Amino acid sequence: MRTKAIDLLKAEEIPSMIYYRLPLHLQKVFEDLKYQIGDFPITEDIASRIFSLPMHPYLKTKEQDQILGILQNVE
Repeated sequence: MRTKAIDLLKAEEIPSMIYYRLPLHLQKVFEDLKYQIGDFPITEDIASRIFSLPMHPYLKTKEQDQILGILQNVE
């Protein structure tokens, strides 16, 4: 679903980004803590679905409505 949302936004030239593909406990910098997949299932689930949308003080209501309209079509 995340990929479809990003693709639909991209088709309309609306940027989006996945900043944290891996949850912190699975990142290399923390490997000495010995966490494994499944240790934080909620965090891992959210990390597989989350992405960032445009958010800034200059985002017009029309642009917000466009983004919402696109996201409403994601199933």
